[in-house]
Amino acid sequence: MDTIDLDNDVSPQLALRACVSCKSSKKKCDKTLPTCNRCARLCLSCSYIDVAETRAEDFTSTFQAVFDRLERLESRVFASEEDRPAAAPDQCKGDNRSDWQLRPSLLQPSYLELIVAMNLSKILDERDTSVRAVGEKYLSVVHNYAPVISKERLECRTQEAESLEPHSPFLVFISSILLLTEEPVGSFVSSNTASPPDLYRTCKHNYTVFLSLNEPCIELIQAGVLIALYEHAQCMGSQAYLTIGTCARMAGAIGLLSATSSVSSSSKLVTSKEEETNILLVIYILDRHIKIASRVVMKHIIDDYSQITKPSTVPVNSLQCEADCCDIMVRLQAILGFSASAGITSLSADAIWNHIGALEAQLQSLKVIFWGHRGDYSWHRCIATVFAANLCIYTYRRLQAAGDSTAESFEQRRKDSLELLGLLMDISSSQLDLNTSTAVFPSPFPIIILFQVLDCMTSLEKVGSDSFLLRERQTFMDMLLHFSTRWRLARRLYEALPQT
Repeated sequence: MDTIDLDNDVSPQLALRACVSCKSSKKKCDKTLPTCNRCARLCLSCSYIDVAETRAEDFTSTFQAVFDRLERLESRVFASEEDRPAAAPDQCKGDNRSDWQLRPSLLQPSYLELIVAMNLSKILDERDTSVRAVGEKYLSVVHNYAPVISKERLECRTQEAESLEPHSPFLVFISSILLLTEEPVGSFVSSNTASPPDLYRTCKHNYTVFLSLNEPCIELIQAGVLIALYEHAQCMGSQAYLTIGTCARMAGAIGLLSATSSVSSSSKLVTSKEEETNILLVIYILDRHIKIASRVVMKHIIDDYSQITKPSTVPVNSLQCEADCCDIMVRLQAILGFSASAGITSLSADAIWNHIGALEAQLQSLKVIFWGHRGDYSWHRCIATVFAANLCIYTYRRLQAAGDSTAESFEQRRKDSLELLGLLMDISSSQLDLNTSTAVFPSPFPIIILFQVLDCMTSLEKVGSDSFLLRERQTFMDMLLHFSTRWRLARRLYEALPQT
């Protein structure tokens, strides 16, 4: 009888994937359990850790180990000043001249990626959070008012980060989310001279170095938009203007919404037209808000030397209509001056009336579009912007007609303003800041809209008219005051208004 050779006939158990050692060295692995043949032959530690299920604490601990190793290397390579022999006075200029100089060898792309990853790891560890948790906070808060990244891209990049194979620009994007959602430093918000928080300086430094020494990509644009929004809301007007302009240039460089788009040329991710459109519209809207706020932040209106253009061939949605209305607001500001009551010197009275009439017609067209969506919360910020623009025009007409017995009737414009105001009051009864998901993380976008409304109400109050509008003035003041606890721009605007 033939004997059975158990050693040869029993199939070895195999792992589902290559071991960590073989994978990291890009060698073929036979996946034998408990130790593959290559690791056994080379006396290597063999492990089949499922990296797809690696948790955030693994991510943190790994980079902490790298931190520790770098610190040990620095202590050996770059001796401290105390350990160095003192140089003779006549040698100080020559021998130590290079101590302060930049080392270009440390600006290699691989080093920059490591630095960004380690910085984020430390930031997340200090806040007891993770990349995934920050991404979830983005979806629940920021995405409602600045939808710059698709859910698919966010999930894919998050999985890469959890697998310790992060896309470095995405890590900068995660830092920018923290900027908008983290509780601000009280001393920074309440002061006009306090230095920006450490988180902002770290995030902006990583972003600036990365875009300077690497090719532009969509994640860098997404990070830049959120950084610019933070700078705008914290009254860092010049920085916001430059950052959003850089984002627009990068969008053009990678060909967003063009036939030669290179967005996905180096990535397995496919960028949808909706994602591209949303990015461009948010860039445009934020640029308009920065320009409107410039008269308070910079004491002058920013000149459109290099104007950011609005995407044209996109489907009509709330962002598109809001962008149209923001454009009207900027044009109104250019026509009327710094406020609805300012004197006009550059245009004749007839020219102003013609411009105002054309803008009024555009507002009526927008009203027809959004009226069917007034129950959809995503359209409410558009409604608020239309109301502010409508009120600016109404206030100007009202002031110009003061004392004129032949002035045209304002009944229809009063009716339109009252209708929009009533709609906004219904909205604000459930959401204090007109368009955000929570009261804890208020969107910065309504700030300048609130100010425009209050600025007009102040002008109307001076001529003692329109009590139906002025009765809600305190409600809007309370809203702006609520924003001022978080955003410096709201505080500056609140202080610029007369208190009652």
